Amino acid sequence: MYSPRIKEDLIHRIYQLGRHTGKNMVEIVDDIIRPALERFNETGLFRDIENEEKTLADLTDYFQNIITNRKKKTADVIELLRKIA
Repeated sequence: MYSPRIKEDLIHRIYQLGRHTGKNMVEIVDDIIRPALERFNETGLFRDIENEEKTLADLTDYFQNIITNRKKKTADVIELLRKIA
């Protein structure tokens, strides 16, 4: 799993919060990020992102099929022309 780096200027503040609350830095970061992500989820942001990703994947498949079919048709035409020549 990808573990992003926390910028240096935040480390000291998170460390201070940890010392003050008795929690480790991972717990502090989790306490801050989890509620924010839950609010995004409640607003439907993640659903919108998933819908956009699906739409992009569908469009990609559609265009790849068009390109594949065009290449096949071109190859068929070339083969036909070779037979005629």
